[in-house]
Amino acid sequence: MKLGISSYSLQGAINLKEMTILDVVQWVADQGGEHVEIVPMGFSLVDDLSLADAIRQKAEEVGIDISNYAIGANILTSSLEDYEKEIERVKKEVDVAHRLGVKLMRHDVAWKSPNEISIRDFELDLPKMADACRRIADYAAQYGIVTSVENHGYYGQASDRVQRLFMPSIRKTLRPR
Repeated sequence: MKLGISSYSLQGAINLKEMTILDVVQWVADQGGEHVEIVPMGFSLVDDLSLADAIRQKAEEVGIDISNYAIGANILTSSLEDYEKEIERVKKEVDVAHRLGVKLMRHDVAWKSPNEISIRDFELDLPKMADACRRIADYAAQYGIVTSVENHGYYGQASDRVQRLFMPSIRKTLRPR
């Protein structure tokens, strides 16, 4: 077993400008951590690829792995054009994950206000959510990256909803005997 933490655990210090993401990597190593998950909150690695390179170099320098890259996403947009833009944005984050050298990436799928999270709403949105997750996972596969879904928020948090999200892809992979 390897011990490590998510950079999100030190988000307060990052927000207060007490630490940078590079300081977080160093801190994890100083505490005996063997890996760190990078969560780019308060900074963008898509917009600053040199920072992504610096994070990877820092992790190598201090001898820890970057085990995962986790991002926010919301593919439930008001238009098909925005839906496609969000999928493309997440794909750019996959490119960052590759640049960081990670093989695991997790992303949100969707969130909605409390008055829009019924099972009826979920079932209506399910085809779009499943399609987006499949397309992102297929894109990540070229780098050997496995994507997973973040189950934050109330819309996709319950285990039965996460299972439903992947049921279409599970049915495609099952073969008759």
